[in-house]
Amino acid sequence: MTASTGPKRGSQTVGDALHADSVPLLMLTIDQVKAAVNLSEDTLRELMRSGALPSVLVGRARRIRWSDLQNWVAGLPHAAA
Repeated sequence: MTASTGPKRGSQTVGDALHADSVPLLMLTIDQVKAAVNLSEDTLRELMRSGALPSVLVGRARRIRWSDLQNWVAGLPHAAA
């Protein structure tokens, strides 16, 4: 996943760069977010429940906007050295 374009669809891994003919995902599943930020599903669901990580319900499917994930990561405090 690149900071500007987001993750790829299909068999590509989250860390793969996009090709010109690929369409970036704008909304991610919980599994895709888990892979992207290396957190457990329980932790992600708690972040969503608390409102710290915004999510949307589309029908019965919970999704996280790519832009919301980027903003959440950017807002995390830096670890002290």
